[in-house]
Amino acid sequence: MKQERKPMIKIFFRNHVIHKKIVPYFDYLFLFRPTLFFAVWVMICIGMYLAHLEIENYPQWILSVNLKTILLFLSLSLISGSAFITNQLNDLESDKENNKLFLLNNFLDKAIAIRIYNFSLVLGFLLLSFTNIYNLIVGFLLFIIWDVLYNKNKTKWRKHPFLGPLCNLIAGILLIVSGWLIIICNNSYFPPITSIFSVYFIIRILPYGICYLSVVLLTDIPDEKGDNKF
Repeated sequence: MKQERKPMIKIFFRNHVIHKKIVPYFDYLFLFRPTLFFAVWVMICIGMYLAHLEIENYPQWILSVNLKTILLFLSLSLISGSAFITNQLNDLESDKENNKLFLLNNFLDKAIAIRIYNFSLVLGFLLLSFTNIYNLIVGFLLFIIWDVLYNKNKTKWRKHPFLGPLCNLIAGILLIVSGWLIIICNNSYFPPITSIFSVYFIIRILPYGICYLSVVLLTDIPDEKGDNKF
């Protein structure tokens, strides 16, 4: 009887010494819950597209990228990731109940997570300051809504049936606004505020914000058991 051969790549990932040295660094990355970044990036892209619609009729295949766009995506990912780390730090018990806690206290210490949080937040705001003043304000508001009000134990708005969804709705709208601003400001750091917003933008932005909120609410349903208990 032939012995089943295990795939070489599986043996490498499990046994090789290089794997054991590299994997711990990936734990730091997944502490940010990078799968949630897709929602962040989509909302920024929607804002950018709405801004292009304001400038020209039905633009397609927008492929232009500049340094400020890269800085916007990177900085808001870091600021959002910091909020996701705060969520994990303050939801240790409920995440255990919901079988969501894999890194904190199992592979990473809380002190390390706090250091990563501080570094990510400072770096995020530093990079965002190179885009424009309005996006810096949006980033600060996103931090207040998503990190302080929604996640901190002193407020814990995420536990409130109305304030929790309201925080996520505002966060989604702020992400769209950030994408709008990076295009409308057109490389200007501090343009006149009257030239930035329009009635068109306010009308178009609300349906996207509500759609974002509906997706967030669906992701909260599997966590109902642990969240109610703690």
